Amino acid sequence: NESFVNDGFVYFEATQANTYRMVGLSDTDQNQSYDTIDYAISLLANGTVRVYENGDSKGDFGGYQSGDAFSVRRVGTVIHYYKNNQLFYTSAVGVTAMTPLHIDTAFYSTGGTITNVELR
Repeated sequence: NESFVNDGFVYFEATQANTYRMVGLSDTDQNQSYDTIDYAISLLANGTVRVYENGDSKGDFGGYQSGDAFSVRRVGTVIHYYKNNQLFYTSAVGVTAMTPLHIDTAFYSTGGTITNVELR
């Protein structure tokens, strides 16, 4: 299971705008449930982008369509959320320096997909 301890990010692309799925970063992968993802971008089946942190919604941040690119990035102890390389949310919950983070996902809809997933 790949992870990073310094600055880094998870990148992914939406390939559909009609399913529910979440992608983000966590220090552990307890299970496949959305509420255990520490920092997640949730893509809703109605085309809405929502941020969740440990199961708590931080709000809706516009829409998305197939082909949009997303990333959750750690810079120091701060987590930033991006859509198409544009910052749309900065977490108020910091991450402890040097804590390893890895990709964590949750898929609610059958057939939900993401593509071009990268951890850097």
